[in-house]
Amino acid sequence: MDEAIFIRKLNDFADIWYQNTPGTRLILVNPASDVYASLVSKTQAKLADNFDMNVPDWEVYQKVTDKVEFYKLCASHGLDFPKFAVVNEKNYKKAPAKIDYPAVIKPVDSAKYWQLPRFAGYQKVYFVDNQIEAMDILNKVYESGYSGDMLVQEKIESDILGQQDITTYSGKKTKKVQFSQLFQAVLADNNPLSFGVFCALLPTKNTELESKIAKFLNSVGYQGFAGLNILIDPRDNKPKLLELNARLHGESFALTAMGNNPSEILVNDIFGGKFKKTDNEVLWRSVPNCVIRKFVPDTLKVKVKELIRAGKTDTELNYKPDLSPKRRLDYLIYMTRRWRNFRKFSKNENIRN
Repeated sequence: MDEAIFIRKLNDFADIWYQNTPGTRLILVNPASDVYASLVSKTQAKLADNFDMNVPDWEVYQKVTDKVEFYKLCASHGLDFPKFAVVNEKNYKKAPAKIDYPAVIKPVDSAKYWQLPRFAGYQKVYFVDNQIEAMDILNKVYESGYSGDMLVQEKIESDILGQQDITTYSGKKTKKVQFSQLFQAVLADNNPLSFGVFCALLPTKNTELESKIAKFLNSVGYQGFAGLNILIDPRDNKPKLLELNARLHGESFALTAMGNNPSEILVNDIFGGKFKKTDNEVLWRSVPNCVIRKFVPDTLKVKVKELIRAGKTDTELNYKPDLSPKRRLDYLIYMTRRWRNFRKFSKNENIRN
C-alpha cells in the first residue's frame, strides 16, 4: 500500500470522527498484517496527533522483523535458533548446494513477499528434501518479482508437541515487558497457503524461557505487542526461536479466552490504568471440535476432550451478539470448510510432513 495514501486515509477518518464525537480519543489497537504493522511503525509520527498507539520504533521494527537481523540479536542474547543460510536473486543458483537437507525455505521480508502475485505453487513456507527442489522453489520466487533475501534453514523434525507461541506486551513509556503468555500448540493449519498457523492453543508455562525473551525485548527497546514462534528441538530439547511478529498474532483471541483481553492491556497502559493477568485454562480454537478430536496427537487427546466436555473452549467466531441468521449460516459454512480442508490436506503426505 502507498504510504502517503495510508496516512491520508487514516487522518481523514480521524478528522471526521472528531467532528462528530468531540472529546473522544482514537486508539490504533493492532495492525492486522505484516504490511500494516510496518506501515504503522514507519508512519507513527505522522499519525500521532490523531491516534494513540503503542508500536515499536521503525528502527527497532526493522531489526526484529528482518529474520537475519533477528537471529543476530538472538545470538547476542543467548537465545537459540535453527541454523540457516541467506540467498538472494544474484547468488541463489549456487548457494543451495551448501545447505544440509531437508530444509525450510522462507522469505526474510514477509511483508514484501506477501504482496507478490500468487504464482503456481505459492506457499507461506516451503519444505524441500534436496537441492533440485530448492532450486525449483527459488526460481519461482525470484521470477515472480520478489527482490528480497530468502532464508534456507535446517528443518527441525518436530511434531505439534514441539511447537509453542508466546505473546508479550511492552509498555509505551517503559519499553519493558509488562505481560507475557506462553502457549502450547495443539493443532496447526495444514493448508499450504497458511501452513503453520495455529488452529488450537493451550496456555502453558516456562518461566526460564519467558524471562530470557523479556530480557531480550527489554534490551532492544521494544514496545507494544510481539508474537514469537518457538520450536523445541528434539535433538537437544532446547527451544529455538523461529521469528518475531511485531504485532498480535491471528491467534491472539487465545489471550481473551483466558480472560486477558489485549485491548484492555493496551488501553490500561496508555491511560495509566491497571491490568491483572488471569491464568484460566481454556482451549482456544478456530476449527470445529470434531477437527480437534480427530487430528490432535494422541498424547493431547485426553486433555483436549476433557476441556471440550467441560465447556472450556472458546473461539472468536461465534460471538453471540453477532449471531444473526446470516452470520450463523456463514459460521456453519466456514466450519464445514475447515473440516473438509483438514481432511483434504491430511491425505497429502508431503504437506503433512
